Amino acid sequence: MRTGKFIFAIIALAMLFTNAFAAKSKKSASEKSKITKISIPNARPAEKLVFDETHVNAAIENGDCAYLYAFAQSENPDSELLMKANNAIKFYTGKSAFLSQFHTDKMDAKVRRVPKEITEGVFKNPKEFLPQLVTFLANGTQTDFSKVKIFHDWICDNIAYDAEMYFSGRIFAQDYESVIKKRKAVCSGYTACINAMCSLSGIKSKTISGFSKDYGFSGKIGKYPDHDWNAVKINGHWYLLDVTWDAGFLDYKTFIKRYSTQYLFWDARTFLYSHLAQKDSEQFFAPVLSKEQFENEPKIEGKFFQKGLSLGDDKLHFSNEISGEFKVKIKTNGNFFVTNELLDKQGFVQGAAWAKRKGGTIMLCYDVPDGADYQGGIYVQDTSPFPFVISIPEFEGKWIPSVEKILAEKKITQKEKEHFENAYFKVDENRRYYLADDQFAATRNTALAKIAKLVENGVVHSEAVLTFNVKSAADYSGFGQGQLKYPRRHITYNNATNTELLAPLVGKLKSGTKQKFEIRSGNFTNFAFIIKDEWHFFEKNASSGNFEIEFEIPSDEETLLLYASSNGKNYGSLLEWDLEKL
Repeated sequence: MRTGKFIFAIIALAMLFTNAFAAKSKKSASEKSKITKISIPNARPAEKLVFDETHVNAAIENGDCAYLYAFAQSENPDSELLMKANNAIKFYTGKSAFLSQFHTDKMDAKVRRVPKEITEGVFKNPKEFLPQLVTFLANGTQTDFSKVKIFHDWICDNIAYDAEMYFSGRIFAQDYESVIKKRKAVCSGYTACINAMCSLSGIKSKTISGFSKDYGFSGKIGKYPDHDWNAVKINGHWYLLDVTWDAGFLDYKTFIKRYSTQYLFWDARTFLYSHLAQKDSEQFFAPVLSKEQFENEPKIEGKFFQKGLSLGDDKLHFSNEISGEFKVKIKTNGNFFVTNELLDKQGFVQGAAWAKRKGGTIMLCYDVPDGADYQGGIYVQDTSPFPFVISIPEFEGKWIPSVEKILAEKKITQKEKEHFENAYFKVDENRRYYLADDQFAATRNTALAKIAKLVENGVVHSEAVLTFNVKSAADYSGFGQGQLKYPRRHITYNNATNTELLAPLVGKLKSGTKQKFEIRSGNFTNFAFIIKDEWHFFEKNASSGNFEIEFEIPSDEETLLLYASSNGKNYGSLLEWDLEKL
């Protein structure tokens, strides 16, 4: 089961490749199908494979790209069969823009319109009533993709992860009937439910067992498979989905329901960043990924790809040793909140991460203060206008008093206050309050959005979409414990999607020296330092369009704060430097 790696806070932060076997139009059929021979990292020995029409056609039918790739590498393969094999490989190693319509994180409202008699009946007698449920859900759907999506949604909405069973180590009764009666499952139970519903709808599906970058993953997978997910066959091809992970996540030992489509109908390469099938034939990819390659790659959540992000190079690993500033290049097709942080066991390490954005490329920079172990993270904006999780001290010390205050000021109604109080539940051992996830509680969610806007005033909530480990190499002692490598980023800076400090990119400035500051921004019109009530404004460079100031660093201050405004009236703190006396 997936762990909760979501970060939602009011703080100062906030495909690798696609194998294509394209041919040029003027080439012969044989030339079109030719693939350059390279080593196969995890391939089955060629001498154990039989390459003939029957086996090639079976491999195409089964999506067995490992076999097809081995066939393509064999000596003198039949040209017609080779073309068919290459086309199949090209399909599975490519991407389909068509499938993005299912990656909206929006649950089909029809799952809540199931007739009462079917709903009550299916939880008492699944064998009798599941056919009726499937018929109702599938009625009116246009494609098999839509059918699988609505089955996926119903399971996510009605079946909770059985955390107690998972942690007991005794897994039993995971057939679909037992699961639906209990309304709880571990991964094998979720896959059984999808298989049962697809079978009743005439869609071929199967369970895939394998390894995952899941609960407790530390860079090594175990000897035996630890997770199950599904493949469904639609229009002659296999597509992957993981209903377990889309139903929610484990935060410590508590299952937190949170619907998503992060793991629904993704291409095989995307799935391989978090799921590795035990059988090469069920990777639906070629050349197959070895266990060592799987362990070596960073942990990437489905939402990373859902947001249109991709890795800009292959330099990032799950475990990284650095001898100075470490850069991670990512590419984006959207102008939205993307930031990064370095974490230790206590939380975020101030001034240890920075982001540089230029067009569709973001360069994320990290450094470590010493030789300890750290985690690097990449974060994107959460789509919800209100927080999903709030720490107990913050909820009880800030939110509850603030809600009481805005009620007294008649900015909200008593009913809206009750919606807020009933929306969150407390988990003492986690030291957190969680939102009771429900996309269809429209009135409640409107009230929550209103309250969050009044209490937080536009704070962006974020969640981790990529994580990796980082530590200093033996020849590097870090930039210094207690020091800042980069300026501290405040909320206003992290919320800005089109603002970048160009200079100085250091965390500490020397008092009494002159320093040129330069910042590029499409979010703000005014920048200033405020020293003892004296304002020092930046000027806009007519040539570059950047905001600049030549400024003498004060000698009687400990820190220097930069403020920004989008209207020339209301200013928010943007960045902060430590000051060092000469």
